[in-house]
Amino acid sequence: MFDIQEKVSRSIVDALKIKLSSGEIEKISERLIDNVQAYDCYLRAKRDIFECTPDALKRALRDLEAGLSVLGDNVLLNQGMAEVYLHYYEYGFKSDEETLQKAEEYTRKVIRLKPKSAEGYYLLGRIERFRGSVIKAIGYFRSALATDPNHSSALLFLANGLGLHAGKPRLAEPLLARLREIDPLTPLFLFVSGYIQLLDGKPDHALLTFQYMINMEPDLAAFGKFAIAISLAWQGRYDEVFRLADESISRWPDDNVALWTLAFKYALQGEKKKALDTFTDKAREFFWNDPEVPWFGASLFALVDEKEEALRWLEHSVDRGWINYPVFAERSPFFANIRGEERFKKLMERVKYEWEHFEA
Repeated sequence: MFDIQEKVSRSIVDALKIKLSSGEIEKISERLIDNVQAYDCYLRAKRDIFECTPDALKRALRDLEAGLSVLGDNVLLNQGMAEVYLHYYEYGFKSDEETLQKAEEYTRKVIRLKPKSAEGYYLLGRIERFRGSVIKAIGYFRSALATDPNHSSALLFLANGLGLHAGKPRLAEPLLARLREIDPLTPLFLFVSGYIQLLDGKPDHALLTFQYMINMEPDLAAFGKFAIAISLAWQGRYDEVFRLADESISRWPDDNVALWTLAFKYALQGEKKKALDTFTDKAREFFWNDPEVPWFGASLFALVDEKEEALRWLEHSVDRGWINYPVFAERSPFFANIRGEERFKKLMERVKYEWEHFEA
């Protein structure tokens, strides 16, 4: 199978009369997994990692461990193991120090096997998102792509960091276009695309993108419905938000984003106690720890007029790398009642400076 793959690649190069660099020639003949059984384990695990449910991640671990038992230490299989634990942490399934340490353990194995590799830089960026700042993580993802311009996961997370956290959607667009070309069946790029469209002031486009993502991958529906609810609320379409929140909590009663969506509904209805009670300690821990969503926690508290708590969450978001000044200072309708606070204005001075000077 691997011989056929290489021969087809070389035949295409010859037919198109393309002159390859030494690095590109090496890339064609490189086989990070040269055992068909182990490669099958890796592909199945990769699919389950993208599905990202507890059961799917459990299957991914089983397949990756089977691949390692066949092949021994391997860069891609160890990368897969690290990604599983990072997903456990990021999506709130096992958000503890032990899980992050397991991710670091497999990352060290990747770096030992292949120093300065795209895989190693990518994983260091993922860990930095939790240990420190998404803005700092952007440097690791750029290093990964300097080594391998087609590293799909690094493309996804770099586009995410640039378009969302840094508030630079124009820098993210070519990365997403490239990702769509090389890995069109990965639905997470649609989530990032839709999210960027929303924060760039295009909620109609975002709604279509999120719905397309759900159609492509129903197992991502909880996140998709959450995103759709925010997009609808952005436009003032509250009745649709309320129906969506009820549907989500009915289908996923213990899901953190479904709980937030229901709490969001109560906040929009002016039901402060219900909103705070529904946003459980478990859901709050998930939103606080995840690099993407703490500012949604701030939005919820702002909507129920818990200004001090909203500002605490917003400050935490900025510390984690959210410097999207246009969204916080102008676009988001959820911060209307805290924009007059001195603490908010002071924070925005910092955010504006970092946002304006980011590219330099």
